[in-house]
Amino acid sequence: MLKAWQVVVTAALGVAMWGFVTHGLRAHPERALDVDLALRGTLIAPLAGLFSVWLCRFVGRLKPEQMLAGVSVTGAVAMMLDGWAIRWAPQIYGASDRSLMFAGGGLLWSYGAAFAAAVAWALIEGRASRAPLS
Repeated sequence: MLKAWQVVVTAALGVAMWGFVTHGLRAHPERALDVDLALRGTLIAPLAGLFSVWLCRFVGRLKPEQMLAGVSVTGAVAMMLDGWAIRWAPQIYGASDRSLMFAGGGLLWSYGAAFAAAVAWALIEGRASRAPLS
């Protein structure tokens, strides 16, 4: 169970991460349309997901059993902001419907990669903590 301050900190991290990524999409909307850059982003997403999980854990001072909850708060806040922006303020992500569609696809892929990284991390850490000492 997360403490109240951890919920606040991981939610604030979700806002900050959303702002950082949104700024990048807004500043360079052509990256969503470039096939080579999109492919690189797809390949880098799992590494960025691992970094995001580590950042959640570090900033929220999460214990192993709190990690999935903390990452879920961060991801949920960022996804809710993306959902709001795509629905009611799509100009945030770029001028064209095509760039919005590709940016949305990239965001979904990245969220999936981050959540998969969190689950894998939790499973590995759980096994390590239950390993018998020799």
